Amino acid sequence: MIEDAVSRGDIPAALRQYDIALRTTPSEAATLFPILAAASAEPAIRAELIRTLAARPQWAPAFLHYAAGNSPTPQSLASLFIGLRRAGVPVPVRASNFAINDLVGSGSIAQSWAYYALLHPGARRDRSRDPTFAFATSDGSVLDWSVVDNGSITATTGPDGFDYAASAGMGGLVLEQLQVLPAGTYELVGRSRNIVQPTGLGPYWAISCGDGRDIGRIEVAPSQENTGRFAGRLVVPADCPTQLLKLIIRSNDAVAGQAGRIERVVVRPAS
Repeated sequence: MIEDAVSRGDIPAALRQYDIALRTTPSEAATLFPILAAASAEPAIRAELIRTLAARPQWAPAFLHYAAGNSPTPQSLASLFIGLRRAGVPVPVRASNFAINDLVGSGSIAQSWAYYALLHPGARRDRSRDPTFAFATSDGSVLDWSVVDNGSITATTGPDGFDYAASAGMGGLVLEQLQVLPAGTYELVGRSRNIVQPTGLGPYWAISCGDGRDIGRIEVAPSQENTGRFAGRLVVPADCPTQLLKLIIRSNDAVAGQAGRIERVVVRPAS
């Protein structure tokens, strides 16, 4: 067993045996994956496991998907995935997103951001990401744009931005992204198209701390005003390490319902 190999200082030999077993008898995964996932919490085993996976064995992708949902702790899973990334080993996107979300859920914000930034070179804590919603999805990480399916509003992303359509009397949350903005003053700026509701009756951006405190609300004015541009300021207090940025569609009673597009939006340090 791998635990015995640790005590003997012969981890490479144990992992070679696991590798051979998984290559020759794939059904052994049901027995060996749980052992490997649990053992990966031990730094010495994790380092050798990364070297084994760097050889791209056939069982690697299946193991990474398994580990994403069965690692002993979010921290050990992230350490494994970060080590693999640095070794040039591809980690499935869904597995990476699971690791990021699990870290956030456990309160390990710094580690979740470190892994996210490793996957997204150029990402900055002091601004929102993906201003044109090019990578928005319903199953990404919480640090990406998440399209919310509330059953009453049609919401889609495309090359021109984020589109929504709601029937009469329907509204609610349609889009969100978790922020890790340091304390300070920020501005939210963006541009819309085809929004006709007067200011105060149309959509708005809301941002709140992780504990639910509201720290900002920016109205989206009718698109014919100011060529569709909207903007507002918000202050992130020191005791607000995470923030949730949300797009809310107000319900209205117009028979034709409502529709519109957000072409881009970004939260950035105030100039």
